Amino acid sequence: MIATNTQGILAHIGSPASTEQREIVDNSFTYKYVMTFASVEAEKAYQIDPTHTDFVKKAQHLIEKVIVYDSFSIPYQ
Repeated sequence: MIATNTQGILAHIGSPASTEQREIVDNSFTYKYVMTFASVEAEKAYQIDPTHTDFVKKAQHLIEKVIVYDSFSIPYQ
């Protein structure tokens, strides 16, 4: 979606990795989509962008559950 939604600066689409089963690993999902924005304003613009809203309308019958984790980067050393 980065190609059609210029608000995003980084995107990742994935499915659960075939790693060791551990209590702290959540692999209960089928697919995940992570999108990074430069600012809160860019994320707000993405939410109302026609390419995003049209995708949601067209694909919602394929989606059982959506979980959103909004976060910001914390500097670390």
